Amino acid sequence: MARTFDGTDDSLGVAVGGLSGQTTAGSFVAVLRRNNNATLTTAINSFATATRVVELAIVNTTNVLRLRNASGGGSSTFTVTTSDGWVLVAATKAVGTTTPRMHKYVYSTNTWTHENGSASFADSGPAITTWFMGSQSDCDLAAVAAWDRVLSDSEIESLAHSLMSWPVTAPQGMWVLDQADTTQTVPDWTGRGGQQSSITGTAVATSSAPIGYGAPVRITPHTSVPANVNASVLATAWAVPAPGISRGLNAKPAAVLASWGLPTPDIFVGSSPPTNVQPNLVSASWSVLAPTVVTHKNVNLAPAPLVVPWTLPAPVISVPVNPGDDLDGPGQISYNGFRIGSGTIYRLNSLVGADIDMPDLDDGDVDNPASDGAMPGEKYSLPRHIIFSGKVSVPRDEMRAAMEAWRQGLPKPRADEQLPIAMQILDRIYIAYGVAIRRTPGEIDKNYRLGFTSKLLAQFKCADPRLYSRELGNATISDRATVEVANFGNADTPRFELRAPGPATTPLFEIAQTLPDGSLDVKVVEFNLTVPAGKQLVVDVFLGTATIDGASQMRHLTGASIGVPDFVLGPGFTSLTYETAGGSAPPATALWRHAWQ
Repeated sequence: MARTFDGTDDSLGVAVGGLSGQTTAGSFVAVLRRNNNATLTTAINSFATATRVVELAIVNTTNVLRLRNASGGGSSTFTVTTSDGWVLVAATKAVGTTTPRMHKYVYSTNTWTHENGSASFADSGPAITTWFMGSQSDCDLAAVAAWDRVLSDSEIESLAHSLMSWPVTAPQGMWVLDQADTTQTVPDWTGRGGQQSSITGTAVATSSAPIGYGAPVRITPHTSVPANVNASVLATAWAVPAPGISRGLNAKPAAVLASWGLPTPDIFVGSSPPTNVQPNLVSASWSVLAPTVVTHKNVNLAPAPLVVPWTLPAPVISVPVNPGDDLDGPGQISYNGFRIGSGTIYRLNSLVGADIDMPDLDDGDVDNPASDGAMPGEKYSLPRHIIFSGKVSVPRDEMRAAMEAWRQGLPKPRADEQLPIAMQILDRIYIAYGVAIRRTPGEIDKNYRLGFTSKLLAQFKCADPRLYSRELGNATISDRATVEVANFGNADTPRFELRAPGPATTPLFEIAQTLPDGSLDVKVVEFNLTVPAGKQLVVDVFLGTATIDGASQMRHLTGASIGVPDFVLGPGFTSLTYETAGGSAPPATALWRHAWQ
């Protein structure tokens, strides 16, 4: 997944699209690998007619990373060379005559470098008319993006392991050079119109970039397992005020009160990409003894700092397995952890009802009694049916075990359960939720006795017809702030969860989206309650619930609110707002899966 540029005349141009007002005030990111230290490596090169507006490049004479325009530029002290292999490089710059900040991540060593650039310079001037990638570069280029705001160091670091995290930060333009052939057009992932407009040369790279759409994070066995974590020291600022003593002999003041806070740690499991686990608040009890102070006259004393030992217990973390983590190639299905298809003894012949297949529709049209045709009605999707057909070929003495595993892995559904069905189609993994409603080994004939059947079949019925992404989209929203989030599917997603930590009074979430007809769709959920410190309100749109510690809070939903099951995240970009009555609550978190029909 990358494109090779020859360092002579290869280049790729895109339409200006959302970049029309872009200057060097913003953020610029590229994932690349240099093939020659002696040539200039230009990830981004844009102009207003003949005036350079933005250039992000690695200089051939010094190998430093440079951001510049027509009026000046700033460089890193770190170098980027062929020995680094694949890297993520980035530069950010605030508005005005400011110093850029330079960033580098080396995939092979998992190391980050962040530093301020060598010089300050003014923003570039006229509007961009041309935007090129890879010009004059002897490199492999995998992905490029530009933002009209300054990304923080932590936001830059969040981009390194999955392309699914890039659109969440709302770039003005984003291009992934993963096409299987150079005749395929490079699209603008943001939908802002910056599609490929010109190309000279280039070739599909022979090496794969270490970034994709989310890679498996393997956890064995297929259940949650406790794990002891040897966490780094948590640094938190706190202070014990010096007690004031003014009179008395052998004065012993009351207990000294000292407020402090322990931040909730971010815990990562796996390696590539890291899976972020955000546990509940860590509780650690401790006490400060009141000091005994002896004085022989009336004075104000400032005793030495109090040294008080305390211990933070190591947290035990239970990490649930994400559906699809056990898939390792195209043509595989995992039904609640039972894996069939390519790479297993249950080899795939065909799969119907997945990927591009649209579920059947409930036609809401009504015959028109006064004219030809019908009066159009709402079209709702019926349940999705996924049919797997395959074959088994094993030694005859293993056939009984193979069929028993087939039977045990596809049992009759219990009650109204809907189990995860993960499917890898080409390079994409979908998640559906349903049950097996048909299971057969095919005909039991002489071939069956010899360990072979070509008519293996399993049918799954999904009450929810949507296909979901394996990866979770996520966003953090500060109190009284709005962020832009993206559902990259083509259907509303009810797999949408909101978490509002306490203390928070009257928490409110609002989503606003411009519909295809130009109208604005606004939805609100608001709760007339106070979330205590150390607790969090969890709104689960799919389940239609709002809970604190598992206790329902639906009775606190205000009259301004839509029903929780209707608070779905539409396809495309949506503005998500969080606010509380006080305006100073901890940031809220949103999690969702992209959805297709």
